[in-house]
Amino acid sequence: MTGEVLTATLAVILVAVIAKLVDCAVPARLLGMSTRDSLVVGFVMAPRGEVAMIVALLALNKGVIEQPAYVALVIMSLVTTLIVPLVLRNWLYRETTSSSPCAATFDSSRYFSARPLLFIRAPEQLSCNVIVTPGM
Repeated sequence: MTGEVLTATLAVILVAVIAKLVDCAVPARLLGMSTRDSLVVGFVMAPRGEVAMIVALLALNKGVIEQPAYVALVIMSLVTTLIVPLVLRNWLYRETTSSSPCAATFDSSRYFSARPLLFIRAPEQLSCNVIVTPGM
């Protein structure tokens, strides 16, 4: 990978993460979430995943982008997908007083709606092996 492609890849990753933080964390903060919880929203929304890879592949096949741009977009997609669990575990949900290194407190009653289609069951404590899922 050339220096130019590496620089472009790092710039794409930085823009992707900052864009999601601005698009998601700032409105969450303005709507009353704590700074920490709004950062969680921003980082959780950061992964681009397979959609970005599919769109990049279509653009490459149609000649809209060239191979270096495709590589940068695929690497951005992978990095933003892999960075979220690391950020959540090691930075946002680090608890110094907890007996479990993975435990974190979370007040779900402040943010989740009780309407049937939007109801989300969330435990009082999130830990490494607990996933918050939508439910009825």
